[in-house]
Amino acid sequence: METRGEIKAYIKGKLMSTSNSSYFSDERIEAAIDNNYILVASMHDWDKKEKGFITSSGAGEEYYDFPENCESDSLIRLELDGVDYLKIDFKEYLNFKENPDTTKRYFAEYGRQYFIYPIPATTGEDNLTIWGNIQAANLTADAETTMFSGSESQINMAIAEYAYSELISPINQTAADKADLKAKGLIDTTWNKIAKRNQTAQYVDTVMFDVPDYYGGTTGVSKTGNF
Repeated sequence: METRGEIKAYIKGKLMSTSNSSYFSDERIEAAIDNNYILVASMHDWDKKEKGFITSSGAGEEYYDFPENCESDSLIRLELDGVDYLKIDFKEYLNFKENPDTTKRYFAEYGRQYFIYPIPATTGEDNLTIWGNIQAANLTADAETTMFSGSESQINMAIAEYAYSELISPINQTAADKADLKAKGLIDTTWNKIAKRNQTAQYVDTVMFDVPDYYGGTTGVSKTGNF
């Protein structure tokens, strides 16, 4: 189960066996899929959500707006002109600015903005990269896939079960509860495996985890981030 069309077909099959399926239009099913895709994507910091976003520094500009499709409070790394900056708490960042150390480079986030110190002295071009979590977006076509397709397709099954539950609950609460339980089991099992894998990862020269970016493209950079 990889595409929206396959998820929709699965839900339609279940609805046909438990209710009058003609009651549920494609639009209603697609809306339920979108609702629960976004819900499931927000439940955990899934590996597939990590992405690099490229922008440009501005001379004398200390703070920058988050990319529209980047989750708040999700930044794990910032690189400016090839140099890594260390993320710190925003209050700590403000304290540091009062007594700056020119040998150290920090960044912090607050609301939907992130702050850089030392403040860039020159205007760059595609020289600033941040790594954070991409926000799931509505699926717009039956051929479109979710961020879980290809490697964690069981999460698509969970999305389908949650969507089915949302649709069927006004008619058959028992069936809805059963679908919720199945979806939760799929999500918990998958997340526990991911968490265990990350906890046991070991690298020779670093205690950080390497997280590949699966969303390289025109709006991101296909690069590995550390956290």
